[in-house]
Amino acid sequence: MKNSDMKDWITYYSVTFVIFLLLFGGIWTSGLFAGVHWQDYWIEFHWSMVNIKELKQIIGL
Repeated sequence: MKNSDMKDWITYYSVTFVIFLLLFGGIWTSGLFAGVHWQDYWIEFHWSMVNIKELKQIIGL
């Protein structure tokens, strides 16, 4: 990579990281101020949630 390509790559990923940090940090902070406990909203995954019949139709089995 050229030096300018590497600088563009670093700038792109840095700005993207900052934007995501501001977005999700703002959501988390507003929830914290509103009294929301985000860890209570975690959905546990169970294999019964997967529709096997629908997946077989999509794949063509």
